[in-house]
Amino acid sequence: MNSIWARLRLASSQLPIGGYSYSQGLAAALDNGWVRDAESARTWLVDQLQLNLARFEAPLLAGLL
Repeated sequence: MNSIWARLRLASSQLPIGGYSYSQGLAAALDNGWVRDAESARTWLVDQLQLNLARFEAPLLAGLL
């Protein structure tokens, strides 16, 4: 198996590591009180998309494809 695909399998939501671990930090944000209602959830999600997905994960995935 190609090593890139082997590493991508480790990042899969199908890996049995539990929902808390794979929540992209949402569970911790709830525990810490950063997400309290719909508006704070929206703000948190937008921040995650802009800071993590758009700047790191999406370009990395595009480079692999």
